[in-house]
Amino acid sequence: ANNEPELYILEQRSRMDTFLVVGTAVSAYQPEDALVVYDEIVPDVEEPVALLRVVAANPDSLTAQIVLHNPERPIHTRFRVDAQVDQVSRGELVPFDDAFVAYFIGSGQVRVRPGVTLAEGDLLQAYAPVVVDGLTLDYVQMFPPTRLHVSEVGVKQAVAVTTLADGAWPPVGTVLALADEGGMETAVPPATATRPTAPTTTPQPTETPYAGPCLLESLEAAPPSPQVVGTAVTVRMRGTCETGVRAIRLFINGEWVGEKGGHIAPPEEFNYFWMTEELEPGDYVLTAEVATWGDDDWQFTSSQTITYTLTSAP
Repeated sequence: ANNEPELYILEQRSRMDTFLVVGTAVSAYQPEDALVVYDEIVPDVEEPVALLRVVAANPDSLTAQIVLHNPERPIHTRFRVDAQVDQVSRGELVPFDDAFVAYFIGSGQVRVRPGVTLAEGDLLQAYAPVVVDGLTLDYVQMFPPTRLHVSEVGVKQAVAVTTLADGAWPPVGTVLALADEGGMETAVPPATATRPTAPTTTPQPTETPYAGPCLLESLEAAPPSPQVVGTAVTVRMRGTCETGVRAIRLFINGEWVGEKGGHIAPPEEFNYFWMTEELEPGDYVLTAEVATWGDDDWQFTSSQTITYTLTSAP
């Protein structure tokens, strides 16, 4: 019998919150659809570890980004995926974006982020993603606004019961933030949302990498250089650190293009998908760095550099 799941995680993309989903059922889904990722905690017993939102439907795959996750359960290749969104209430999930204090689990209930204290009478505002060019760049208040009043809070603050204050009940998995009781004047339609850049401060490659606690073991590009402009290039990086990998990042010609946090499995590897169709022919310098936990300023990194040549199309 074929035990291949209809949908499963193939790999992580260049952004730490983005994954490629493949399988025989990909054609049934489209952007904005929600998908649940499962980990088999014991044989034949699965638990939800993430809620993803489809941001791009490709011919044979789906690009999806994390909305909710379990920080203690990284997403791995081959994890099974389906669209049974009501299952998220079974998992120990939290909003991926720290700005949100809870998320909707259906039947008027919300699951509260650990460490957050809600009180009766609090007002929660529902948020929707802003997706540009297949990437979630920000969240804005739902328009028309959707707001929930907290009417009862569980003893352990894990779940709260709400009543509908404005709008309609949101979809399961919708993220929520505390709202101002003073009105809805801050609600904006997604079309007017500003497009942020990430990160806020443009990182710079380390001038004198120090390889003491870490080692950037490999930096490879496939297909190998040289290639014509328009070739889709996969840049593969692998690094290790004595106390664990905090992050691996990539620069092209000195410009930061991507980074992967060590809490996304496997922590030692980062694959970046470099699209070259809009680039000029020439040599491009690719530099990868790895840093360990505690080295937030990238002062004790290890790095490697390679040169990749793009040629004119014949």
